[in-house]
Amino acid sequence: MDTDRNTVLLVEDDPDVRDALRDQIAGLGYNVLVASDDREALSQFEHGQRIDLLFTDIVMPGGLNGLELARQLRGRLPTLNVIYTTGYSDEIVAQTGQLEDGARVLHKPYDGDTLSEALSRSFGH
Repeated sequence: MDTDRNTVLLVEDDPDVRDALRDQIAGLGYNVLVASDDREALSQFEHGQRIDLLFTDIVMPGGLNGLELARQLRGRLPTLNVIYTTGYSDEIVAQTGQLEDGARVLHKPYDGDTLSEALSRSFGH
């Protein structure tokens, strides 16, 4: 892993979507760690992996949803950038909890340019 590049923790429960996103994000020049759920994501953090940005699905089966996961990680790493993604309507998303002001949310499906721009803005590029 290139320690000079920013690291994105990608949390996505759908394996096909997760694999495609991993490849896209890595193709944009970022290090990518992957997790299929909150437990794997927290494990990455607990094992001392450098994480600069959490890219998480909002609605995930079992365990924590993306909003709760972000709150837990930010409690330990307050400077963590977060991008949320969802394929659900705003009403369903609202049922999972309140998004923080200024939260970045990408609604599926989105294209590579939208992904690239969201990542770039999150890192202040």
